[in-house]
Amino acid sequence: MEKLSLFDILSFILPGAIATVLLWYLSAYYFPVDLSKLNSEFSSILFIAVSFFLGSVIHYSFDLKPVSSLLKKMGLYECVSSIYRLRLKESYVKDYYQPMLKRFESLGYKTEDEQLEEVWSIIYYKLEAENKINTPKSYQSFYFFFRNTAILCILTLIGSFIVLIFSLGGCSDSVTVSETLLFIFLGAVVLLLSIVGGKMHRRKMVLKMFWTYFSLYNKPF
Repeated sequence: MEKLSLFDILSFILPGAIATVLLWYLSAYYFPVDLSKLNSEFSSILFIAVSFFLGSVIHYSFDLKPVSSLLKKMGLYECVSSIYRLRLKESYVKDYYQPMLKRFESLGYKTEDEQLEEVWSIIYYKLEAENKINTPKSYQSFYFFFRNTAILCILTLIGSFIVLIFSLGGCSDSVTVSETLLFIFLGAVVLLLSIVGGKMHRRKMVLKMFWTYFSLYNKPF
């Protein structure tokens, strides 16, 4: 069995582990279960398996349009063309990538956004196929960690507000209002930090990808 990569740990395991702990903590109020009798090795394997499953669900939930649209509005997903214009278009690197953009323009990709997305796909998969993507992928791993943590925070905030409503209405004696407010406060703080960290690592990832390809090949594909 191959070792877990940084990508697996940051993108799936850690967000999933946080989700698992949160679910266990919340469910303890309603469905208290004594886990002390479980074998420690089995408990560890079960925890990792559940964490990986929940992490995968959180990760791929970005493919849902409502989720991706919300994160884009929050600034957690900045398109490649925006980052390119912000940091690369005024440098000499633009002359290097310009023939690539022209090539896709001749293939029917009319806007620069479409052309840059295609160029990005090609350099990404070329670097990955040749195993020269380590540095950009490290930034990508951290970006996915912050992005997935933000998704988890949003879900936690929604759940906390629902619990708060029931608590204020006297429908729940298990969770106090103060505990729920604490969850909401912590969720909001972590969400804000995740947005800042995710946006920073997204930009770093894209820029590293363009510069890595430029440094290695120094000629259009």
